[in-house]
Amino acid sequence: MKRFFTQNLGLKLISLVIAFFLWLFMYNSSDPDGVRQMTVPITLRNENTLEDNGLTYQVVDDMTSVQVSVRAPLSVRNALTESDIQVVADFSKVTAEYTVALEASCSRYRSSVEELALEKPVLQLEVEKLVTRQMTVGINLSGEPRAGYAVVSSGVSPNRVTITGPESQMERLDALNVTVSVDDVNSGFESTAKIQAYDEGGYVMDMTRMELSDMDVLATVGVSETKNVDIQVTPKGKCAVGYGVREVTVTPRTVTLYGDESLLQETDAIVIPSSQLDISGATSDVERKINLTTLLPEGLQLAGSSEVVRVVAVVEQETSRSVKIPVTGILQINVPAGYNVSFGTVTEITIPLTGLESTLESLTAESLKPTVDLGGLGAGTHEISVGLTLPDGVVQGSDVKVQVTLNESAG
Repeated sequence: MKRFFTQNLGLKLISLVIAFFLWLFMYNSSDPDGVRQMTVPITLRNENTLEDNGLTYQVVDDMTSVQVSVRAPLSVRNALTESDIQVVADFSKVTAEYTVALEASCSRYRSSVEELALEKPVLQLEVEKLVTRQMTVGINLSGEPRAGYAVVSSGVSPNRVTITGPESQMERLDALNVTVSVDDVNSGFESTAKIQAYDEGGYVMDMTRMELSDMDVLATVGVSETKNVDIQVTPKGKCAVGYGVREVTVTPRTVTLYGDESLLQETDAIVIPSSQLDISGATSDVERKINLTTLLPEGLQLAGSSEVVRVVAVVEQETSRSVKIPVTGILQINVPAGYNVSFGTVTEITIPLTGLESTLESLTAESLKPTVDLGGLGAGTHEISVGLTLPDGVVQGSDVKVQVTLNESAG
């Protein structure tokens, strides 16, 4: 037994040393050093540092995370999670070039982690001046109320808010509005609405970097039953000699009313007093702008219509025109029984007329309805005046007569 331990002792010692180094090599090989890439979110601290100095910022490229290279033994690398690594940007250390250094640390296995390397070691900031404004909040209505109803009032509360944001955005900001749907409504209502910012082109702006004293406001919409009525007006006086009124235009021709239901039922038109459209001695158009609110019965109001209407008396100079009428187009009335009527060799008559050109142009032989009254006449040739039906403002230049011959019918 003793010889077993002492025989070839040198070889045995060499074998033991070799075995030790093999064990040490295998141990190191089972947990080698290496690098692991991890994407870690960036934690921002002391962000108010810039705001306290009247500034606002935006991170260039919207960088919210960074890739971290972790050098550590394999067992540590495998055990690490993203929550074990912290990357902090401390805004109290912002530089004059508006950069913030990123600081990485490990909360677990701190002694085993040999190195933390950041792909991007700093945050680059875009910094602007903060601007604050007081603005009125408007209301946009979308859709249409139910037929026979109209929106008669709308507003928001509060109607003024304070808004703060980057100078570049505040320069573009044109309006603050809320949008409320009134589609198919038939009664008033209240609803909470979110404020939106609009630029000068009417486009909605991104409000991510803006702060409002109130993001939501209470919108109140009043809805009432309505009625559409005409606007009527008759001019006062007469134009100068040789002139007349071709037409009277009212813009708008109709308006929408709301209010007391019984008054709505009774009101079919708004009548403008003729004294407000005096055409006495006029030789050109007479135009007036009339405020309708003073003409409404108490208890009725205009709904979504302009308070002012434009009334124009279109004045035109008179002219003359002759209309030719074939005798076959003359209506014969009270023809004596047993007689035939003949106009001889006359085939047409000429009627001289004076009036407004627009009226004269529309006249035809049929519209004048020419007639001859043969009542009480006997056989023979008679000169009879031709009767005409003339429109208002048209005057016959002279009496027009036609010779009519009455002959007894044969047999």
